[in-house]
Amino acid sequence: MPHRPSRLSKFWQELKRRKVVYIITVYASVSFVIIELINNVVEPLHLPERLSGIVIIALVIAFPIIITLSWIFDISPKGVEKTKSVKEHGEGKEVITSNSWRIATYASIVVIIGLIVFNIISRNNIEHKLDLYGKSIAVLPFINNSADTENAYFVNATMEAILNNLGKIKDLRVISRTSVEAYRENPKAIPTIAEEMKVSYVLEGSAQKYGNSIRLTVTLIDANDRNVWSKLFNREIEQIEDLLSLQSEIAQLVADEIKVVITPEEKQLIEKVSTRSLTAYDFYQRGHEEYNAYQSKGRDRVLLDKAEEFYHLAINNDPSFAKAYSGLARVYWEKQYWTEYFSENFMDSVLILADMALTYDNTLAEAYNIKGQYYEHIGNIPQAIREFDKAIEFNPNDWVAFQRKGYVVKDYVKKIENMHNAVIRCRDSKLGYLLVNLSNWYLHMGFTDEAMHYLQESFTLMRDSASYYCGLAYYEYVLGNYKTAVEYLDRGIALDSVYLFLAEQEFYINAGQYDKAYATYQRLIERSKASGVLFLDNYHRIAYASWKTGHLEEAEYYFDQQIMYCNESIKLNRPNATEGFAYYNLAAVYAFKGDKDKAYRYLDEAEKKLAVEFWMITSMMNDRLFESFRGEERYQRFLHNMELEYQTEHERIRKGLEELDLLVSTLVY
Repeated sequence: MPHRPSRLSKFWQELKRRKVVYIITVYASVSFVIIELINNVVEPLHLPERLSGIVIIALVIAFPIIITLSWIFDISPKGVEKTKSVKEHGEGKEVITSNSWRIATYASIVVIIGLIVFNIISRNNIEHKLDLYGKSIAVLPFINNSADTENAYFVNATMEAILNNLGKIKDLRVISRTSVEAYRENPKAIPTIAEEMKVSYVLEGSAQKYGNSIRLTVTLIDANDRNVWSKLFNREIEQIEDLLSLQSEIAQLVADEIKVVITPEEKQLIEKVSTRSLTAYDFYQRGHEEYNAYQSKGRDRVLLDKAEEFYHLAINNDPSFAKAYSGLARVYWEKQYWTEYFSENFMDSVLILADMALTYDNTLAEAYNIKGQYYEHIGNIPQAIREFDKAIEFNPNDWVAFQRKGYVVKDYVKKIENMHNAVIRCRDSKLGYLLVNLSNWYLHMGFTDEAMHYLQESFTLMRDSASYYCGLAYYEYVLGNYKTAVEYLDRGIALDSVYLFLAEQEFYINAGQYDKAYATYQRLIERSKASGVLFLDNYHRIAYASWKTGHLEEAEYYFDQQIMYCNESIKLNRPNATEGFAYYNLAAVYAFKGDKDKAYRYLDEAEKKLAVEFWMITSMMNDRLFESFRGEERYQRFLHNMELEYQTEHERIRKGLEELDLLVSTLVY
């Protein structure tokens, strides 16, 4: 019995006979190409974003129409004609398909497969790039489209408020404002910015302000230059809540697009109203802008005075405005630090202002940061750490808090871990110096490969040869290679005298170049008179250089200065005392003077307080002020104990850093 084809088989054969299968394949291929083309030209040609959706809908609607037409009609050498029925064609008769249709179909299949593979690879590359930097964002300076340039401070403040709100989300890494300011005058392509900032997303914005009306456009773009989200906001700002709610709304919309988890506590922080006075907020914004200008434009005291004036005006209009008090605290810190350093009331006004800020807003991270620095400098390290932890709790992206915490913690594993946290959150001009600090901290505990790696990273970033040579000088100095250290130091200073640092003049002393040490100390003393900065740990080195070059009265004067400053630091519990350096410096002075009882008494105290580091071992073994102690058993025992303590600590730190993967270059900078 002959085999009878099934209905499905008959239907398939009929689709092929009427060339519907070929039409569908070609149509799918052409549709893929059109969609891909539209997606690639929408942004460069500034076409409406909805165009892609419109095209897809049109193609879907056209699909059944095309199928219907291809079923009814056929294209033959005679032109378009109605397709013959099965009876007219002859049932079972072989279907003859032209080569052109076959070629078009095969080509379409290749195109479809190619586009699918391309999209899979592209998506994998995109996802890899986004995974590389995690949930991270840089908020670029907003463009001021207002006719009145005076509104620039308002636009900048709006941008920073959105950035700060995003910064309160622990699940999101946010680059600081100072890091992105470089792109205000030097704009770059989004992928370049994303690469330089090491972020997955970039937020752009522009604003216009006319009276109480604000028109704000924000656009979220990923690291591959794809427009993820964009929205226009038109608002009337009748009261401060209107502006603050707009800023928090934008931050939460952006976070939602990035698929960031916002905890209820973080949502509360973002939506918190900092002041009820629009006037006070306006004055605060102006003051904050002046303070930022002071920080970035050569620390001009006039700008600091303007910031102080605006902060006072903000408080006059709202006595409960917490941020204005913390702003004043920062101003006073800058103005009074050295003049009050040896006062028993050191920075009391700063503490009072920070406490007032927290009275009105106990979630204000910047106030905790200021308090942390206050306690750090009066020697209350446990309290300083608690304050920095509070700052990080309320602003997980506060790189300064991580940096300061790194400075004060004694444990080098935590010290280095905190500095890494600071580095991945900071992308501004300070990043290079953070990397130098990181390099030094590795070096201080004898991890020389890591130290050189991060020193090279800082040079790659800053391209500052003078800084690099000085970094190499310090590296060689710690290793005890004083001649090489001096050669690098001379190269650095020759390129830029700003790198004529005080501590590095000890390189010349240990290399036996006393005339050069004395000459450079004189230049630094003149600089000190102009700036008011004190040489708390170096007056005895100036004294030694003076003594070796025959300036005996100067030598006596600077030895006395060192004794006075060390005693005052110990009395007031300043950082150089709590860290043990004041005691070691006193021991060095009395060792040089031949007073062994006092020298050993202070050495014993120093041994209790010093966190023994690699550089100290080489420095102490070659300290010229202890020349007469070299052969003494008690001094050798002191050095031996210090070295044993260092070796034990080095091994403990090595294990801790290995567990955190911080002994290899696994972090992306």
